[in-house]
Amino acid sequence: MMDPSRSSQRAVIQFLRAEGERASQIYRRMKEVYGEQCLARCTIERYCNTLLRLKQTIKNKQRGKLSNGIVLLQDNARPRVGKKTLELLEKFRWEVLQHPPYSPDISHVTPISSAP
Repeated sequence: MMDPSRSSQRAVIQFLRAEGERASQIYRRMKEVYGEQCLARCTIERYCNTLLRLKQTIKNKQRGKLSNGIVLLQDNARPRVGKKTLELLEKFRWEVLQHPPYSPDISHVTPISSAP
């Protein structure tokens, strides 16, 4: 069985959507592979719609800039989902922004205290 994590399944959805698959067909294919660990059908459809809206919004608001490339930040998830996902990102010519190593000792927000 493949990695059932949400981020892995989202990458599969991205890939199949780029291939032109409809949400209902994506759900059927993923259900065969992931079984009970598969995302809910409504989640898959919602994510497919989000990807379509994202690409269309970028195209509409940033005319001419879509050809300059996109930097994709995947909510702190590495694109570890496989060769096909990386190929899709290359096809879109989207750069994947790498996160710095996480350390619980280093906070991204430094509190500023005022003197008493």
